[in-house]
Amino acid sequence: MRYKVTRQYDKGIESHFAQLSDLHDAKLFVNAKLAEDAALNLKVIYRILEFTEMVMEFDPTKQNASTTATQGSQGQSNQANFRPSPLSTTARPPGMPQNWREDDDE
Repeated sequence: MRYKVTRQYDKGIESHFAQLSDLHDAKLFVNAKLAEDAALNLKVIYRILEFTEMVMEFDPTKQNASTTATQGSQGQSNQANFRPSPLSTTARPPGMPQNWREDDDE
């Protein structure tokens, strides 16, 4: 077995996970595991080693950052559009409800 796959959980130690003979198979294996981890909301870093040298690293947090940068170059906005109204931050005496107006039924 030429390629070794290791995994490292968030703030954990790196542990040996699998051995494969082909780099393409190793990439497919890691991508399948990343999809499973994303469904379970786990943060796991996978590394493919050729003997003792690291060939590739799969870090889901870094991949999300590169995805948002790509979307920004396509014309989509990465900024948040939340702008609170000034009325929600005004001072009120204790016991006064947030919305003191009654809406019309019409």
